[in-house]
Amino acid sequence: MNIKPSFFDDTAPSEYSIWKKDVPPKKASELRITQGILFKKSSRTNFWKSRFYVLFEDRLAYYKNSRQPQEHAYCSVLNMRVEKVFIDNDKDQIFGLRIIHNNSFCELYARSRDVQEKWIECLSRFCVLNCYASSFVNIKVIGKGSFARVFLAQRRNNGMNLAVKTFDKNLLTSSTEKARVFSLPSKSLSFIHFRLLSSMKLML
Repeated sequence: MNIKPSFFDDTAPSEYSIWKKDVPPKKASELRITQGILFKKSSRTNFWKSRFYVLFEDRLAYYKNSRQPQEHAYCSVLNMRVEKVFIDNDKDQIFGLRIIHNNSFCELYARSRDVQEKWIECLSRFCVLNCYASSFVNIKVIGKGSFARVFLAQRRNNGMNLAVKTFDKNLLTSSTEKARVFSLPSKSLSFIHFRLLSSMKLML
């Protein structure tokens, strides 16, 4: 699969792997956002493996099973891109999601569209959503800044209204401006009349 470079990739990435098998940092979040069984095809055997995945505020972790206390591996969700994967052929329908960063990706698959939508919705709070246009519709501008706008947006699948802060990447020309975007707290958007959307969407 050909992965296009992203605004959110590291400027000078070293050897990079999506999954890390070392112990998470001491200050790692313990708040579980969602969890459940997802499937991944083994690159070695081409067989499907089921794993128990947990999304925390700062990482996606997996365990060999739901009873295992220790994380088997994890990946940071900071600046990670996420997009839907849907395969419909003569045999079956496959509902998946693809996480991408630094020219690397991993595909995970769910048992149903509902489970896929749940994971995409939860991941989109912390990751960069590649499928924004197919998941949301912008209703109107409710705020403007020097290089950002805030939209009242609506989620297509359930009609939920959200406040979405967007950035024009063409205006973020320096590494300092880019760092300012990345340093904003994930829960920086709070509006009285709209549900909180705790991540930032880049309008590509």
